[in-house]
Amino acid sequence: MEELLCNLCANENLKKRALINFIYDAGISSPSAFLRSTDARAENRKQIKRMLVSSAHKNGWECSDPLAEKLIDALQMMVHDSRTKVKVFPDMKKQMPSPILFTAPHSILLRREGHSDHKPERKTWELANYFAQAENLNAICLCWTPVEKQRVKEWRSVTDEPDDTNMDPNFTDVNELRVSPWTRKLREVRARYTKRRPCLHVDMHGCRDPVPGSGAGSDIVVGLRAMERAGRSKEVDTLREMLELVFKYVLRDQSVNVRPQKDLTGALDDRWMTLTQQSLCLDGGSWTHSVQIEMSLSVRRRLSGSKPLATSVVQSIRLAWLITCSKFPKTRGYHELTKDEVEAWIQQCDHYYEVIKPRMEKKENGKSNVGKGTVPEKSKRKTEEEDDSDNGDDGDDVTRNVENRQPSGADHMSLDEVKARLIQEAEWLAGNWSKVAKTDNSNAQIQHPYPPSAVDLFSEWLITPLHHEQINHTDQIVDYIYTYCIVGSFNDWRPEPMSWQGDRFEFIIYVARAHHFQILYGCDFNRRFYPHVTDTGGAMHNLLVGPNSIGHGQNWSIYPDKRDAFNLGTRYIIELLVNDKMQPWSVTWERQAM
Repeated sequence: MEELLCNLCANENLKKRALINFIYDAGISSPSAFLRSTDARAENRKQIKRMLVSSAHKNGWECSDPLAEKLIDALQMMVHDSRTKVKVFPDMKKQMPSPILFTAPHSILLRREGHSDHKPERKTWELANYFAQAENLNAICLCWTPVEKQRVKEWRSVTDEPDDTNMDPNFTDVNELRVSPWTRKLREVRARYTKRRPCLHVDMHGCRDPVPGSGAGSDIVVGLRAMERAGRSKEVDTLREMLELVFKYVLRDQSVNVRPQKDLTGALDDRWMTLTQQSLCLDGGSWTHSVQIEMSLSVRRRLSGSKPLATSVVQSIRLAWLITCSKFPKTRGYHELTKDEVEAWIQQCDHYYEVIKPRMEKKENGKSNVGKGTVPEKSKRKTEEEDDSDNGDDGDDVTRNVENRQPSGADHMSLDEVKARLIQEAEWLAGNWSKVAKTDNSNAQIQHPYPPSAVDLFSEWLITPLHHEQINHTDQIVDYIYTYCIVGSFNDWRPEPMSWQGDRFEFIIYVARAHHFQILYGCDFNRRFYPHVTDTGGAMHNLLVGPNSIGHGQNWSIYPDKRDAFNLGTRYIIELLVNDKMQPWSVTWERQAM
């Protein structure tokens, strides 16, 4: 913990010293120990908070209980952020990377609440990193850090179980989205771009190899159910069709299932959400497109051993996405795709298979010359080494891959027909580019500077000198986690922050006529809270709905008391009541005569 704080703030100051002393006084030996002792469900969290307040007083600065609560949350985020890494691979000629994010959450051993532990999926981490920095792509990658991978491996060698402070990001409780570190990372990456700009999230996973000759399972399974449940069925149909065509061309000898019905669909039921579901929701940043790609171990080995093929595969995903974007008014015109790009990709695929054709023929001939049931000594030794390399770390025996592939129209298309279809799509887009191109199809539409992350704000607070007048500023910085604003007729519907009172948020208004209002999360009109009825009639006990963007016109209403008709000095205190996870559950108000 001390090392993490020193990384954020190299200089000594009172705040940093107080936090370090607090860590020693609390007997916290590691970042994982801190997360366990400060978990919202931990019994000693209140005691930890009191120790932080006491340590601050001993070191000469005032720390209120609300601020201590926020500091603990900020420290938790600091620990989680030290375990993940957002890697950006921009071309030097570009201002920003492509709006494509690759994630690989299952590259380490993880705990799943109420289920067996999820074992690591081999080579997904390496492929996600390589895909993001592939030629002419320059995308973004979100993964566990190499240091965290090694730490978890060492932890497992000692305890034979995962670190319980690392929960599975692909199995997140819907009630934990606001505090989930991976959900927050999705939101922070999405915030680099304007809300209207199409952005693609590709979540990469590993599954078992299909059983040869059984007809069950596929080498690649594409899950798009998260988009279907988000109400984007038409876009899903187009994206599914394009992905099937490009995968058929680039992975000619591999089976691809783009219509899974039960397993590996990219979406969970009940109260759990996958990463693709999270990226499509408000808490995850509202990405426009999100796809889960499951690859068998043999495919992952093949891609990691052949950079030309891996480059062709990631470019195929981009082509399918750009063609899909061109089909719909809201997403077309932001990213240009030319016929030359498609033809260059086709030539790249053809060249790869021309190069490996002699090698594959030689391999087939070698197999036919070997007696049935025998394996050459050299090949046998290699096979044993590969088997040993997977023992203990590979989790492919966990993720099922037994679903029969659904038939589709692409099954009867030849490679020449697929090629002609893709060129036809590119020609249409190139011919209509001038008609559909958006005025904000430039790097100028990318938001500059990057919105600061929660840890950036905490670091900024940590390095600022301590003065009394900066205490309120301190609250605002750490309030990045939980910020609620109020908009209403009394402030011309302009968001104003509500003040934190230790167990609730408050806002004071002066009433001489009727006023109407709503509550916003993060001062964002797309995350508004409102009553379940259009007009509350002055009643305050109404079901609270949100946060979402569809509550326009549904407001709480405060009507003046008869005593307030000519008394402008009467004020009302509006209160937003929250639970221990800082989630709102009720709105009330109270009249206070002055």
